[in-house]
Amino acid sequence: MKCLLPILLLPAMVFAQSPQGQMDKEQMFKMAKQRMLPVMETSIPAMKKTLTCLERTASKDDLMKCVAIMTKAREQAMRSIGGGKESSHGKPPLAPDPKDIEWSPEMKVQMVKDLNMSIKRSEAIKGCLGKSASSAEMDSCMQSAAK
Repeated sequence: MKCLLPILLLPAMVFAQSPQGQMDKEQMFKMAKQRMLPVMETSIPAMKKTLTCLERTASKDDLMKCVAIMTKAREQAMRSIGGGKESSHGKPPLAPDPKDIEWSPEMKVQMVKDLNMSIKRSEAIKGCLGKSASSAEMDSCMQSAAK
């Protein structure tokens, strides 16, 4: 499961990519909003597609098909924010090694639960980004969404 966590948390990882140089909080918010909304438009549907795939898994082979969906989405997201297949920190993104992935009914239940939570958080971030005009509004919106 630890190997899959970076894939399942794609929007949060992309959101955490910090721009170079010094910017004030509002500049960073505006830049993040401009970069993140398009990424979230594609990553959330990919997460939902992965969830549907995960719910149908019955083997490691099935699971690897689901991993491929999110890996492709992550690579597209990184390219769209200017990172290619690497993060803005110059390190390759964490990708699970297929031999390290195990499938079990218990793991499936946990992955579905984790991905559902990640989708809800991502949808909250997307909604708050879309309707917030400042970092203070974003903070307030996210606090309300967490309740």
